[in-house]
Amino acid sequence: MDSKQHLLDQVNGTVEEIENAVNVWEWLDEQLSIECIMRSTSGDFLGAEILTCCGGPTVRVDTRWGTVTGHWGGDSFERSVNCDALNEAIEELYTTF
Repeated sequence: MDSKQHLLDQVNGTVEEIENAVNVWEWLDEQLSIECIMRSTSGDFLGAEILTCCGGPTVRVDTRWGTVTGHWGGDSFERSVNCDALNEAIEELYTTF
């Protein structure tokens, strides 16, 4: 399999995982990192960037804009995804701490 196809498979696979996640908390626990995006003036939660894999390819979920983006070498690929459940869970984590 070439790198471009592997990138497409990783992005599509991440979208499928999000759409089919029975337990959002378990899915989030398996990811590499979660960075919250907040409004600087009020501290309101706006979304998060979730790193799902890196090194070849690198795939990130942007819950603010509802996208899964992958990069590998000079190739990139992006798909939209509904991130409502992820945003609710991450906002709950953010406001708890």
